[in-house]
Amino acid sequence: MTRFVPALLATVWLSTPVAAQAPPAKPLGTEYAAPNHAVAITVDPNRLAKSAKAVGLPADKLWAQIEPNTKVDPATLERATVLIEPLPGGNVAFMPVGVFRFTDKVDGKTKLTEMLGGALTPATAGGRTYSKGNWKIAGTTVAGFAAADGTVVLGVADMIEGVLTAGGDAKRPLAAALAAADTDHDLVLVVAGKPLRERIAKVAGGGKKPAGMPDPVWAGLEALDTATAAVDLTADTVVRAEFRAADADGAKAVRGMLEFALTAAKAAYPDARKGMEAGLPPDVKGPTLALLDAVVNDHTLATDGATVVMTVPRPKGLAPKK
Repeated sequence: MTRFVPALLATVWLSTPVAAQAPPAKPLGTEYAAPNHAVAITVDPNRLAKSAKAVGLPADKLWAQIEPNTKVDPATLERATVLIEPLPGGNVAFMPVGVFRFTDKVDGKTKLTEMLGGALTPATAGGRTYSKGNWKIAGTTVAGFAAADGTVVLGVADMIEGVLTAGGDAKRPLAAALAAADTDHDLVLVVAGKPLRERIAKVAGGGKKPAGMPDPVWAGLEALDTATAAVDLTADTVVRAEFRAADADGAKAVRGMLEFALTAAKAAYPDARKGMEAGLPPDVKGPTLALLDAVVNDHTLATDGATVVMTVPRPKGLAPKK
C-alpha cells in the first residue's frame, strides 16, 4: 500500500493534459524591466532571512535598519526585485526601481502612500497613472504605482515613466533574461549584456571600449549575452553563476574576462580583507569573510559550450548552525 499511493499520484499527474497545467509564473519584476535596465536582483526576504540565520548572519538587524527608511517590514513581503540602470549620469553609480509583492494582508495602495511619504501628486505616462511622492533620491522625486495584484513599484519619476512606456519584450533584454531565470534560491542576480554594454559605451563618450578598460574585460563584455548568479547560503554550492555567450568563441572571451577579473581580485583581496576585518561588526565578520574568502580563493570555472559556469563551495565558516 505504501508504494501504491505514490504510484497512483504519479499516474494521475502524468495523465493530466498539458494544456490544463498553468504556465510557470514569470519572476516578479519581469513586466517592469525597461530597455535601459541591465541588472535585476530578486529575493524572497523571508527565505533569505531564514538561511542567513542558519549560518550565523543576523538578518533581523539588517531588516531593523531597512524598515524605518522604507516603511516596509520584510516579513510582509512575498518577494522583492530590484531593477537597475547602471551609471545613469552624474556621480550616481546606479538608479534602481524596486518591485515589491506583499502578502494578501497588505493593501498595495495604502502601502504606496506610506512609502512615498503621505500626500501624493498624480501623474500619467504611457496612458497609465502613477504617483509622485514627497522625498527625493539624487535630487529627483521618488514616485510609484500599485498594480492590480497589490504589487508596488517604486523608483525616481523618470524611471517609473520608463517602466510605464517600456514597449514590447524585444526591446527589453533584461525582461527576457529575468523571465528565463530560476528564482528558487536565496538570492538571484540577472545581468543582460546588451544594455550594460550600451550604458558603459555611452558614459565613455559614445565610443565602444572605454579608455583604461583592459582588453580582456571589454572583449568578454562584448561577447556576454546574459549572466545569472544564484546564492544559497546553506547549500553545498553557495554560489553558482552562468555566463552565456552566443557561441563557443564568445564563451572563450567571457572566460578570459572572468579569469582576468578574478586574478586581479585575488591580488587586491588581502589588503581589502584587512580593512573589512577591522571594520565589520563582530557578529557578521566571521560568516562574511568566510564567504568572500571562498569566492576569491576557492571558485571553479568550467566551460560548457557557449556557457561559462562559476561555482563556489560553501566554506566551513558558513556551515549551518545546529
